[in-house]
Amino acid sequence: MAITNNSDPDYVPVTRPLLPDVAALAPYLRSIDAARQYSNHGPLFDSLRNRLAGHFNVEENGLTLAGSGTAALIGAILATAGRATAARPLCICPSYTFVATAVAASACGFTPYLVDIDPKSWASEPKRLLRLPQLASAGVVMAVAPYGRMVDMAAWQGFAAQSEIPLVIDAAACFDTLDSAAICAGKVPVCVSLHATKTFSTAEGGLILCGDSRTIDDCARALNFGFFTGRESVGPSINGKLSEYHAAVGLAELDGWKPKRAGFIRVAHNYLEAAKTAGLAGRVIADSERANPYVVYLARSAEEAGTVRARLTGRGIDTRLWYGLGLHRQPNYAECPSEDLPATNEIAPCIVGLPVAVDLADTQIRRIIAAIAG
Repeated sequence: MAITNNSDPDYVPVTRPLLPDVAALAPYLRSIDAARQYSNHGPLFDSLRNRLAGHFNVEENGLTLAGSGTAALIGAILATAGRATAARPLCICPSYTFVATAVAASACGFTPYLVDIDPKSWASEPKRLLRLPQLASAGVVMAVAPYGRMVDMAAWQGFAAQSEIPLVIDAAACFDTLDSAAICAGKVPVCVSLHATKTFSTAEGGLILCGDSRTIDDCARALNFGFFTGRESVGPSINGKLSEYHAAVGLAELDGWKPKRAGFIRVAHNYLEAAKTAGLAGRVIADSERANPYVVYLARSAEEAGTVRARLTGRGIDTRLWYGLGLHRQPNYAECPSEDLPATNEIAPCIVGLPVAVDLADTQIRRIIAAIAG
């Protein structure tokens, strides 16, 4: 139901990224010109990694960077689980997630085994997965933090310890919702997307955060042809490094992070206030305390969601079912093995993504809410 004709000046896209402008980037681009190093862990890569370590209050070897969020997932899987084997061919992951989760697992040779979600958290439950018979055939488990809502790290670290199966957390939209102390209390890698549609961005990129420096070293090696301190390829790998140009965007983004973060929080707050005024409190879900790239409308049924989306489309307002109807409804993953998925099938069509931009005007927000209210 995406709108294709956006020439109308009143059109509101579902997302409208805003990254650092030419003036903000210029000092970093000049440093690239001077250094003449454009990739391969150059000085801007190191600077961004170190500044992000300070931002999250972790050691410099507590995180590494990747060329995309999907590359970060692949690097973390290869570092912790390697490639799939005949004895352990499965990756346990929720069906309710963006396709990048399954793309990363498949790229490492795993067959996604799709599990259901909790109706309240919209995420898979670690305690329930411990009873899943298919764990015996799983080489890796991927937990997903849906819509920037961070998962319970202590519970998942307990799952990893009890199951003894490598675990990776797909926390794509959680840049501002991470609990770095909780992450660093264990050895489970957490992957974040730095795509343009996220709150903090390098235009295209990703980061991996973990409390175990050896795991971070292994992730960096897996993203660099299997190289780490030498020129010997010593493990499964891809070329998934972050370039100096993307690091430049990230450094300029960090320079302006405080006002950008405040902008996302302002938009969420205004959505919640407008929803309350319209009698939609609890139906419009937004995070007014932390920067989050998602605001969603929770419909009571698929039919209501369809009606609301049609109404918004008719008024020039774009929407998304960000995770579609689940991986089991995606043609490329429809044949994947799965358990029964009643919660996914009920919830997926009801979570309607609403427009979000750091500079989305309050007048636009009121117009969106008015269209939902009918």
